[in-house]
Amino acid sequence: MKKQILLWLLFVLLVLSSLPLFTGCGSASEPPFKTFTMKDGLADFTFEYSSIYKVIESGTWNKTSGVTLNGPFNNEIKYNTSIDVTITTPNGPDGPLTNAKDLTNHAEYLASSSMDYKLLNKSEFILEGVTAYRFDYMERDLTPIDRGLGKPPITIYREVRFDSQGLIWFIQMSSDSSTAESDKPDFEHVLETFKILD
Repeated sequence: MKKQILLWLLFVLLVLSSLPLFTGCGSASEPPFKTFTMKDGLADFTFEYSSIYKVIESGTWNKTSGVTLNGPFNNEIKYNTSIDVTITTPNGPDGPLTNAKDLTNHAEYLASSSMDYKLLNKSEFILEGVTAYRFDYMERDLTPIDRGLGKPPITIYREVRFDSQGLIWFIQMSSDSSTAESDKPDFEHVLETFKILD
């Protein structure tokens, strides 16, 4: 009887010791956030973003540095959310507007003539020690890409602009209206963790 109990205990210990091999405990799971760092651009910066996004492109071109992140493609709505961070020299590709406030007002003026435009939020807050201008709005996406939905979809834009180091900074998220609320925390996390590097 004691021999059977000993064998049974030995068997249980063997099974328990091999359990990590079968459950994958030895492999690390993906963290909820990744960090993007821009070095050698017009200015250096860093921020955290949700691991569901992928860096599509980053670099410097035509007086502009930046990065584009895309979220997972949603087959049901034929869309993926994107986050863009761009730094521009004043009078760069955006024309003669020389500061973040003027650019925000100009963006509002242009958007207001779009189909189904609606202002969702226009406010100011402090980001990296300077005044940032936020402009959130919706409009019907009239891009020529046929997503097979019949009527062009509504897109929600969240935009933040600010001036720092003689440059104009722009952080934007575009979302389909059906995912905009669930995407919002991802944008807020980018803003909360955004840092300009010296």
